[in-house]
Amino acid sequence: MEPPNKHTRSNDEPATSYSFPDLSTLPEPVLLHILSFMNPKEAVQTCILSKRWRNLWTFIPSLNFEHFFFKDTTAAFVHFVANMLYFRGASKLDTFRLCWHVGSQHQVSDYGDEICEIHVSNASSWIFSALSCKPLVITLDLRGFTNLKLPHALFTCTSLEQLDLKLSNRDNEETIGPKYVNLPNLKKLKVSVLTLKDPVMQRILWGCPFLEELSLSECLLKFSEMKSDCLRHLTMKNCQGYGVVEIFMPSLISLDLKDSW
Repeated sequence: MEPPNKHTRSNDEPATSYSFPDLSTLPEPVLLHILSFMNPKEAVQTCILSKRWRNLWTFIPSLNFEHFFFKDTTAAFVHFVANMLYFRGASKLDTFRLCWHVGSQHQVSDYGDEICEIHVSNASSWIFSALSCKPLVITLDLRGFTNLKLPHALFTCTSLEQLDLKLSNRDNEETIGPKYVNLPNLKKLKVSVLTLKDPVMQRILWGCPFLEELSLSECLLKFSEMKSDCLRHLTMKNCQGYGVVEIFMPSLISLDLKDSW
């Protein structure tokens, strides 16, 4: 018994051709979404694709600056970040992430043995630029900045919904010390490797009326109590304190203590 004939294309039947759509024809929000998955250097390079792409990178809603992209060339990193923030202006920004690790206040660049001085003011000015764009999420992973003081404007950004601070600076108690906190939309706060003093911690909790999640990791805790009516999830990992910390949180659902005290 012969097997049934399978359908085969005759020589006279035209071949089906497939063509990929031109990315330039996609709506701008789609293109910006695509660009947001690239590192900033790659995103800027798309400006040579066509006229439509020329200034598109200045409207990217998500910025992720990592000094690793520049192979430890601090001067190039500083130049790139400063220029990109300048040319994008006050375009809407959803997410801002700055990852910059330095071993000291000086670092060797690619220019022979020339030493590039790293100014703490650079990081502060970039944070100010990001805040002017009313971001929803800010992540600061800054290590080695022994004299860094976070700008007070960071703690009065009414658009913020999530803030992640990884500063590795427990020796400087002034790194985070806002005199006034007003973060009415903040829901998630993560703080790592910092010293938190008594008035600062409570000031943050009072100034975040809708804070739901608080995570403290490898922090030195110099306070005796924590009060919040809205906090639902509290995590303390590898934290050290000088005594008992009383927690008054009637809405708390989960408390996760790992290797603390």
